[in-house]
Formats: sequence, C-alpha cells, structure tokens
Amino acid sequence: MISSGVAFVIICSLFFLARHLMLNTYVRYMSLNNSRMLTGEELAMEMAKAKRRPTVSVEYAQGVLTDHYNAISNTVYLSSTNFYGRSIGALAIATHEVGHACQTFHSRFLPSISYPVCALTGFLTLVCNHKGTILLFLAYIPFAALQLVVLLVELNASRRAKRWIRDSGKFTQPDYLGACKVLNAAAFTYVAVFFTCLIHVLHLSYLSKLLVF
Repeated sequence: MISSGVAFVIICSLFFLARHLMLNTYVRYMSLNNSRMLTGEELAMEMAKAKRRPTVSVEYAQGVLTDHYNAISNTVYLSSTNFYGRSIGALAIATHEVGHACQTFHSRFLPSISYPVCALTGFLTLVCNHKGTILLFLAYIPFAALQLVVLLVELNASRRAKRWIRDSGKFTQPDYLGACKVLNAAAFTYVAVFFTCLIHVLHLSYLSKLLVF
C-alpha cells in the first residue's frame, strides 16, 4: 500500500495537472470565436428553447469561472467572459450549464443532499480525528460517494452539451471539436477530485487495517 508521502504527492499532482489542463484549454478556446458569433447568453437561451426548457433563465454572474446552474431558481449563471463572450469556450460552458437544467436527477436530488453530506463529513472528521483512524475512514465514505455522484452528473451534462452542438446542425466541426476539448478538460477536474477522495479513503482503510492489500 502507498505511504502517506506518496499519497500526498499523487493527490497534489492530480490537482496540478487538472488545473493546468483546464486553464490552458479554456484560455486557448476563449480566443477563438464560435462560427455563429453568438454570445454565451444567446447560446444558452437557444439550447434551452431547443430542449423545451422555456422557463430556464440566463443571468450574469460576477467573478471568473463562476458559471453554474441554480436548480432552485431554474437559472443558468454565466461569468462575464462566457455571458458576453462569443468564443468556443463560451459555447462549451454555456451549453454545459443548460445541460444541467435538463437533468431531472440533478435538479431534484443533488442540491438536496450536497450540503447535508458535506456538513456530516466535516462534523464526523472533526469528531473522529480524535477517536482513531477507523472512524476517520468511515467519515470520508459519504463524501467520496457524493463526489462520485457529482462526477457522473457533470459528465452527463457535458454529454448533453456535446450532443446538442453536434446534432443541431448549426455549428462547424471546429466549434464541436473545440467545445469537446474544453468540456473534457473541465470534466477532468471532477475526475481528479473523485480520485483524490478515493486515494484518501483507501489510504485510511489501509491504516485502519480494514482492507488487506
């Protein structure tokens, strides 16, 4: 089994690689306009209409890469560069967030469990940190499970975005390929988070002698 030092190096490497890939890919395609020269706001509204989600609204969000979907208000929030931008990067991010608006599972289930699970994990970690490694291992299980659900939800939203860009017949091949690269790079950040949790759980399980490798 890997030592604590090796586990730390792997976790840091995953985060660095994911961040580097995401930022480099995003910056590259932020400088390339989509073929239709539509803003992220216009693209999001068009996809929402095409997917029969007329009640979805699109609003501006302050900050950088603060894009997200609020299931309670049924609103897609896009950061400045994606709300006003006409880039391939804006195309990818805007359609990804609308992809979330099309997810019944995401809208009803994930927001309702995210905060309770994170709060429970934080509380158990604080308590179990003084009670032994076995309890600390058990405290991380719900959080790791949540990260797996988040990963699957994000991948599904990206698939919806890619499918619409490809099948709408309104975008060029460079638009589609560029958007796929941006979405894949973004997805890798969630993959990195999940595997970081998994490595941590496996390491704690080894220390707890719950699993034998």
